[in-house]
Amino acid sequence: YFFEKKISVQFENGYPIGLFGKGDVLILSFYTSKRKEIPTGEYTLGTSSGLTEPFTFDYDVSVLLVNYSNGAGQAEDEMLFSGGKVKVTKTGDEYEFIINLETKSHAKVTGYYKGKADMYTVYPGKKNVSIYNQFPIPD
Repeated sequence: YFFEKKISVQFENGYPIGLFGKGDVLILSFYTSKRKEIPTGEYTLGTSSGLTEPFTFDYDVSVLLVNYSNGAGQAEDEMLFSGGKVKVTKTGDEYEFIINLETKSHAKVTGYYKGKADMYTVYPGKKNVSIYNQFPIPD
C-alpha cells in the first residue's frame, strides 16, 4: 500500500486491520518467494488471477483507489491496471520503487518512493505480509 499522509494504518491487538482517513491509495500486490521483503527486480502485471509468476503483481488485487474514505469503506473511483512495470531496488533496509502503470481506461499512473518500508503481518500465524508506506500522491 502506498498512500497519502492523510491516511494511516489502523491496528487491533498489534495487527493492521485497515486504513483510517481519506485520500488516494495505491495497492500493489507483489508476488515473491520472500516472506519479509520484496526482492530487487522489475515487476510486471500478472496475466491471471492469483499470484504464481515470479516478479509479477496481481491484476485482481492491484488498484488505485481515488478519494478512499474509511468511513464509507469505499472510494470515489477504483482504477484497475491493464499493464505497466514497477522497478524495485532494495539497498540495506531502504527500498526504491519506480512506478509506471496504465489503467484499463488508459490513464497513466506514475510514482516514486524511496525510503524504509513498514511491514506488518496481516493475518496472525500466516505467512502473508503487507507493506504500508506513505507515498507522495499530490493533494
